[in-house]
Amino acid sequence: MSEICPPGSTHSYANPLFSQTQDHGPVNTWNRAMYENVDGSTEPAWTYITNNFIMNGPSGNRDLGNLFPCIDNDDGSAFFLIEGNVCVYGGGKNFLGNDKIWRNNLFAFPGRWSGDPCLQAWGGVNNLFTGNVCYQNGTSYPLGLDGSVRGKECVVDYDGGEGALEFVANTTNNTYWVAGGDERRMFSCGDGKGDGDRVFGLKEMQGAGFEVGTVVEDLESVGEEELVEGILEEARELLSR
Repeated sequence: MSEICPPGSTHSYANPLFSQTQDHGPVNTWNRAMYENVDGSTEPAWTYITNNFIMNGPSGNRDLGNLFPCIDNDDGSAFFLIEGNVCVYGGGKNFLGNDKIWRNNLFAFPGRWSGDPCLQAWGGVNNLFTGNVCYQNGTSYPLGLDGSVRGKECVVDYDGGEGALEFVANTTNNTYWVAGGDERRMFSCGDGKGDGDRVFGLKEMQGAGFEVGTVVEDLESVGEEELVEGILEEARELLSR
């Protein structure tokens, strides 16, 4: 275990987690205060969230228009490795935090309650979403990305030159199962060139160096029984590690 989780760090491993919340998801983290180690340094050890089965329940008494990710890294959370988890009815989230890795997770229908994406990542540095498999609901987007650090105003400008994409999460080598296998609808955001949001597609993202190696599959090309069995097999494989 020490090789996986170095001394001083935190490790949540192989847990079944269930939640029916008023806000956030089964796993909720935040960083609202200064962190100081005994040696005076302010960078914490990494937190590891690995190989958990996380079932995200519906809102208790709040409007279902809220985000309900299964792992909610809120309010500047930093230094998290999220790997090998099976998340049902919820995705990942970064709200203005840094140094997060989502790797080799399975997200099953994160849009179930509020149309959530597989990953909702507001601006931050050193955030990586790679090797994940996500089965998305209906017309919900696979991603929610933002290159600003304002939190309330979404801007991603692939033509903005050096530094324009500094705070956009690096997404790569993922597999998204969406209705019709539509690669033209990856996420919606403003581009800094006009009013309102527009839709960004896979080709545009890959042209800017994002989602390299990513595949978009057609969710409707697989029968329901085959789809369910495929998801269960992937889940069993991840959780057996």
